[in-house]
Amino acid sequence: MISVVIPAHNEERVLKRCLEALLEGAEPRELEVIVVCNGCSDGTLEVARYYSDQLQILELPHASKNDALNLGDQAASSFPRFFLDADVVCSIQTLRCLASALESPQILAVAPLYTVSQENCSWSVKAYYTVNNLLPLYRAGFGGAGIYGLSELGRHRFKKFHEIYADDTFIRLMFADSEWRTVRCYTEIFAPKNLIDLIRIKTRSHFGGRELREKFPNLRPYWRKNWLTLMYLALNPLLLPKVFMYVFIRLSTRIRCYFIYSKTQKKWERDESAR
Repeated sequence: MISVVIPAHNEERVLKRCLEALLEGAEPRELEVIVVCNGCSDGTLEVARYYSDQLQILELPHASKNDALNLGDQAASSFPRFFLDADVVCSIQTLRCLASALESPQILAVAPLYTVSQENCSWSVKAYYTVNNLLPLYRAGFGGAGIYGLSELGRHRFKKFHEIYADDTFIRLMFADSEWRTVRCYTEIFAPKNLIDLIRIKTRSHFGGRELREKFPNLRPYWRKNWLTLMYLALNPLLLPKVFMYVFIRLSTRIRCYFIYSKTQKKWERDESAR
């Protein structure tokens, strides 16, 4: 049985999409799905209850993704074990592909690549993802796909999920390249519709990376090769405007991160336009 933990905070508008993609075509007793509703003030719990015969529902009174991950992880009973964001579409075929990769004893953790739904998105958003998907971090599976999976041995690599923003990147950095596999299957994520919303969620992402470097200074510097690739991509006249837009967005997020996020007050920003 494959265990899947889904933390869900006010995900009424997207949880059905996530669950239907995951459950459609699954064999009886193939999946153990655990939805952890945390601090919800909308209809997330009611959406989950609609599928109650196919999954387990847990509740937390406060909003915390990391507490939800830990609670769902404690309730899960089998391996391989996956942790899936509620706003991501992951089919049962993708999940099987990932689980198959974990059958190798040398592979302790896996993640897929992802496609980006860009329907009705602005040019600036499309330009960002065009460049982003050409960078080394995308090909190496450093977050963004909304799901990662662990073998039983891989799960024993750490005691619990830390109270950090970039939980997926942290998990990736727990494993050597020989222990991690980025599998050539895909989830679907949904891009923000406009530049402002994109900068908002990338500010949170940038803070997550900065937080990792401050709390865990011994982690390897996974981000440096990106800038070398950007300079190479800028040599292509067709990509140059998109590279400029990508750099503008990255610099904007750094500035916003400095003013909005601090050690005393952190603001969890997410895109509502794709929900």
